[in-house]
Amino acid sequence: MKEKSTNELDEMLKNMKIDELENYYKENREYIADAKKSFTYYMKDVIEKKNIIIGSRNLQYKDIYSFAGV
Repeated sequence: MKEKSTNELDEMLKNMKIDELENYYKENREYIADAKKSFTYYMKDVIEKKNIIIGSRNLQYKDIYSFAGV
């Protein structure tokens, strides 16, 4: 998946007509996460932006999964 900001994709959608949606999806498919991975990508972005630190070290994904019982 390539990266394009959500804001950029949202701007494209603001004035789009319904009959243009299919073309929008075809042109931007590589920038849109599939349903299976979208939550994972979102959570990784949130964790990285928050730069979560516990004690003297950064929180790792494995730590979060452990806390969540996954």
